[in-house]
Amino acid sequence: MTVNPVTIDRLPRAAKAKLRLKGKSLTRPGSLLKHRMPARVYYAWDERKPGFFEPDTVNHCGIRISGEFCQTLTLTDVYSGWTEERSPHNRAHRRVKEETAQAKDQLPFPLLGIDSGNGGEFINRQFFGWCFEA
Repeated sequence: MTVNPVTIDRLPRAAKAKLRLKGKSLTRPGSLLKHRMPARVYYAWDERKPGFFEPDTVNHCGIRISGEFCQTLTLTDVYSGWTEERSPHNRAHRRVKEETAQAKDQLPFPLLGIDSGNGGEFINRQFFGWCFEA
């Protein structure tokens, strides 16, 4: 009995696919509050000076998103590349807002603006209110 080499390659494909590592995303789109936040248009901010930050959260969970795992809140200055990193206990609105506020107080230059993604940890009433208070 003979087996075609192509058949041999094809058979374990499903098994290999199950073993392949895939990234998990916990980012969920924000609520309808997004339309109330001022959106930055191309070159609307003078980014040739430090102070305009892009925040993001990273989940260090491996291939499973259940249970306890580390999370990192990273604020990156668009001009200088300066980063501030925090480790909130979770992505609760209050925790992300508090960690961002603490980072703002420790920056070597003033925070002039935030350009966040669509994640619910940034598009919420607490973060929205803090942005206009700060």
